[in-house]
Amino acid sequence: MGRFDEQLRCRKVVLAKVSEGKSIRWREIINGTIEATGSSTKSQSSLDWLRNKGYIKRVEVGVYEITAKGTKFLAGLNNTCSPELTGHESSERGRKQEEVI
Repeated sequence: MGRFDEQLRCRKVVLAKVSEGKSIRWREIINGTIEATGSSTKSQSSLDWLRNKGYIKRVEVGVYEITAKGTKFLAGLNNTCSPELTGHESSERGRKQEEVI
């Protein structure tokens, strides 16, 4: 799996965790995603990226919520990304989509 695909997968995992409830504490996000992302650093990096881009917001210190923008982004990720997709299959899929267009 390529670096971009891995980053996108980690962001999807973190965003899905944040979307599980009205608001969620930082520790629950990290602990709930560490197994799927492979490390707390990847989880934290994804959380920071999602927050900086406006997909999640911090409602108070250590508490996060998904935004409307984040809900749309997650829906798009769910429609286009599957966790078992490898970098090679992803490239093949992209070429097939280009051929259709």
